[in-house]
Amino acid sequence: MILQPAITLGLLAFFPGLPDLWWKSALLLAALPGASSSFVLAKEYDSFVDGASATILLSTAMSVVTVSAMVVLLGLG
Repeated sequence: MILQPAITLGLLAFFPGLPDLWWKSALLLAALPGASSSFVLAKEYDSFVDGASATILLSTAMSVVTVSAMVVLLGLG
């Protein structure tokens, strides 16, 4: 939840002409929790179902703090 926005910020350094809205959007999207599609795939193939559901639950709970902090840091709210 912290590493992915940091990596995204590093990658955005290669695109210096991006408008503010684009790089702010990229950072905010990078801070979002894991997708529930990973659980659907785990369930479909009956592999790592408990781990996928726990990861989604944890990342969603943590995103309350990280996304809120990112909104404040980016001056969006």
